[in-house]
Amino acid sequence: MPLSRLTGADGSSLNSEVQENCVEHATIEGFKAAGVALALSSAAIFGALKFSPGFAKSVSVSAKTALIASPAFGAFFLYGELALNECAQKNRHLTRTAAAEAKRKAALKLAAAR
Repeated sequence: MPLSRLTGADGSSLNSEVQENCVEHATIEGFKAAGVALALSSAAIFGALKFSPGFAKSVSVSAKTALIASPAFGAFFLYGELALNECAQKNRHLTRTAAAEAKRKAALKLAAAR
């Protein structure tokens, strides 16, 4: 999701500090997921190489590399995007809550003025 698509409840863009925090959080989550995926896919391929001579002979080096790296890239992008969407939704909720609180306070001021 591009930074410009992170919007508040009223459709306005969230400030750049919030966007930077969301992107940083998404990047960290993506790297965590990529690390786990890389460890699991590496273990699976190395196990297949050790215990299956047919796999070792029939699969090229490029394919073996792709089988190890592709899950890590996929996990990075998937978990990064999920974290970015979660952050945007949380900030929309906070913006809505703040707007509702501001309306309530304005109504109380108006009632007190009468």
